[in-house]
Amino acid sequence: MSRKSITELEKQRSSAYVDLGVIDFMKWLSCMENDKDSPDNPFIIKEIVQDKYTIFYDKEILKDVVIVFKNCIPWCNQCETDDCVHVGFAVCLKQYCIRNGPMDI
Repeated sequence: MSRKSITELEKQRSSAYVDLGVIDFMKWLSCMENDKDSPDNPFIIKEIVQDKYTIFYDKEILKDVVIVFKNCIPWCNQCETDDCVHVGFAVCLKQYCIRNGPMDI
């Protein structure tokens, strides 16, 4: 195993990060229903390619974030992990799109 892989295995994981992404999704959903341009909206969706990747702008870190889905498993290219806030948000967004159909971005 590479040094980075070993380091990743030794890190403590916390579902709290993913849960924060779910909370951010609820904020985003509320903003989309009321006011898309609300300053409370944590993310701006840029592109969704179902079952491949999602790109959105994170207003907190002021960067684009790419979540890649490989065999339905999400991976955040920004945080280099599968259990961050961005992953939690992207999983909720993916489920939303499956239930409600594609979004107009």
